[in-house]
Amino acid sequence: MLRAILVLVVINEHVLRAVHGVATNMEVLVTSDTSLWEYFWLFSPLQLLHNGAAAVSIMFALSGYLVSKSAFNATNLSALSFFQRIVKRYFRLTFPVVGGLLFFGVVAYFQLINPDDRPLYVHAFGLHPFDVNSANFISLIKQGFIDTPFRLERSHIPVLWVVALELFASFALILVVAISKTRFLKEKYHHHLALSLGVVLIALFHSEIVIGFCLGYLLAVSEHYKEFSLPDKSKLLLCLLTIFTFMFAMKGGISGPFNFFDVGVHQLDLQYIIYSYGGAGLIFLIHSTASLRNLFNSPFLAFIGQRSYSILLVHTTVIVSIGLAVYAALPFTESIRFMGFALCVYVVSVIIGSVMYRIFEIPTLSAKMR
Repeated sequence: MLRAILVLVVINEHVLRAVHGVATNMEVLVTSDTSLWEYFWLFSPLQLLHNGAAAVSIMFALSGYLVSKSAFNATNLSALSFFQRIVKRYFRLTFPVVGGLLFFGVVAYFQLINPDDRPLYVHAFGLHPFDVNSANFISLIKQGFIDTPFRLERSHIPVLWVVALELFASFALILVVAISKTRFLKEKYHHHLALSLGVVLIALFHSEIVIGFCLGYLLAVSEHYKEFSLPDKSKLLLCLLTIFTFMFAMKGGISGPFNFFDVGVHQLDLQYIIYSYGGAGLIFLIHSTASLRNLFNSPFLAFIGQRSYSILLVHTTVIVSIGLAVYAALPFTESIRFMGFALCVYVVSVIIGSVMYRIFEIPTLSAKMR
């Protein structure tokens, strides 16, 4: 359910950035010409509705938690089981990527993306690694199965560069869980070894955005060894600290928190770390608080959550093709054109994401390895 909300936040940011750049906090210069509404949108909690960096950081923590939890719950993590989990994780991530790239190829083939008309949008959404006027489907398949999962390249289409992080972080976490459950160590020491390996992971990884996976792993350790409970007052304190970490990072982090006028508001590397800690706290609160779990328990969120990965993979292509075409074609006021554009992006992304989920994700998720 949480993943559904996070995906919608990422789409919100990209929709806003495509039409109203000042509405996001990515490289925004706040000047005296900025309107009161833009100040409010930039510096209020409303920013949580479109802060994609925070959403992605929470996704990393959530992935680390879910992958580690699944590995901890496995009754047997033998060498064969470990290999099977690695292979299935690889195909789980790459099959939908290939589907998303093929959709990009279809859009490019029918020339729904015209870089001559919209070079800024095409470049901003990372479509430049491909010749959009003559997409090679073989190269797109190679991109999905080889280049994307094994090369951390941020110039690729947005959300594709995180696939390599997801893949290798998953490999590392499954391996760490297998080591922590080793039969060569007495069971009463497994807990201490698992926590120690989590600290080692944090120390070894140099990328600021990998901290989320490590924190997710530590949450899974705490849950597996029955430490996932807090009194109500402690939950309230943790909730306030979580909100504070988000808002502190969104105001510029330690480089200049709460500087409202004539300053550049940038997404610093440190902010990904702060978002990850806030996200880990949020995951903990949702898991340990029944009222929050019920709040997130809705059929709509369940529907979006199941298809969230595929929706995430296709939404940028939808924005720079069908979405912007609708925006340019609507003969109404700016506000109505923007609402029509946004509605088109949400609906079309969910439809195409649902088709991809059915074709690419369900077979992979339901596959049984012997």
